[in-house]
Amino acid sequence: MDSERVILWIAFNVFVLGMLAIDLGVFHRKAHSVSIKEATTWSIIWISLAMIFNLGIYFAWGQEKALEFLTGYVIEKSLSVDNLFVFLMIFQYFNTPGEYQHRVLFWGILGALILRAIFIATGAALISNFHWIIYVFGAFLVFTGIKLYLQGDEKIEPEKNPVVRLFEHWVPISRSYHGQRFFIRGDGQTKATLLMIVLIVIETTDVIFAVDSIPAIFAITQDPFIVYTSNVFAILGLRALYFMLAGIMDLFIYLKVGLSVVLCFVGVKMMMVDFYKIPIGASLAVIGGVLAFSIIASIATQKGWLAWPQPAFPPSAPTKTAAPRAIRPSMLLGISLLFVIIVLSLAKWQTVSSGPTSNEALAVLRVVETELVRAGELGGVSEAEVRSARTKLKEAWSHWGERQYQLAIREAQDAHQLLVGSSGETRKKSLEEPNSK
Repeated sequence: MDSERVILWIAFNVFVLGMLAIDLGVFHRKAHSVSIKEATTWSIIWISLAMIFNLGIYFAWGQEKALEFLTGYVIEKSLSVDNLFVFLMIFQYFNTPGEYQHRVLFWGILGALILRAIFIATGAALISNFHWIIYVFGAFLVFTGIKLYLQGDEKIEPEKNPVVRLFEHWVPISRSYHGQRFFIRGDGQTKATLLMIVLIVIETTDVIFAVDSIPAIFAITQDPFIVYTSNVFAILGLRALYFMLAGIMDLFIYLKVGLSVVLCFVGVKMMMVDFYKIPIGASLAVIGGVLAFSIIASIATQKGWLAWPQPAFPPSAPTKTAAPRAIRPSMLLGISLLFVIIVLSLAKWQTVSSGPTSNEALAVLRVVETELVRAGELGGVSEAEVRSARTKLKEAWSHWGERQYQLAIREAQDAHQLLVGSSGETRKKSLEEPNSK
């Protein structure tokens, strides 16, 4: 890792810790129920900061990296919405007062940031040293997506949580709330409050959530800095998003269908990375489009816009009013998959029609450049041919700088043919011999 990246890592984490300190130490020093207005304001702040950071990536590293960050951020943000349903059920199960929920989520998210850093470092190390792990991650995401689509309503059973049971075995528990404190002192011993149990359940839930979300972002990019920062920005806005959506979460009845399609898509994308790389713009279009469609379908169905009259039974009883029938999840799944196919087909057509990309042309030029160097070292090619090939390659680089990638490849191919010459097979073998060794 170069010194510039080290400075970026340090600066970003200092910024995150500073924002968390301002959040808890200034704006939420006193326990209070977070209003929708306050939560909306904080959501706008966190999203704006993420977009400003994304803009900085664009100017520093280009469009590709910026799109990778944005796509990773959208995936993490959308998956976190599903996680908010679980948070809501946990708070309802323990009857946690609204004024204490922010404190639980704050410390829960702080723990989540530490776990994310560990998971991302582990995932990056595994992919770097064991390329085949990409296929394992991809298959796991496809399995998770199918499981998410097929599973029913989630149930909260804290008494079966192994971490909670282990904690209760070693630490005395007070089965009530004592303000926003996690521990109290009484009867000559330190006891954990019910709020601490809630925090443990939230943390263990987030561990399970991270196991799904981290591989999903590695399917988009394998740059640890992009993976980490997109994760962190999505998590930092999680608390505000929870308080903003807590009252309307029942509207998103088809969100799980959309998320299952997204997880399967990024899983397949990860497994086919060595055969075909789906453009990052197409990936963002698929993910954003599927999620937007599932949300719109959810709201429209709840409002009755997508419901149609169910046929009366028996048909001979026209006077009986039939109950409206909502759109089926399987129908939504089919429409989402059709949308994915259309977007990928358009992306493939655009790639073919627009010709080779910058990276593809660059790869060809680098290969021919290497051939030219080896031809000079090994001999067997006349000086006139080498000079002509060098001139062709120079023209190819000029076309590449002007973004005329097709012409650049054509000039590079001409240079290659000059190096091969009339006795090309013999010289080609001599050029390839060092690689075979």
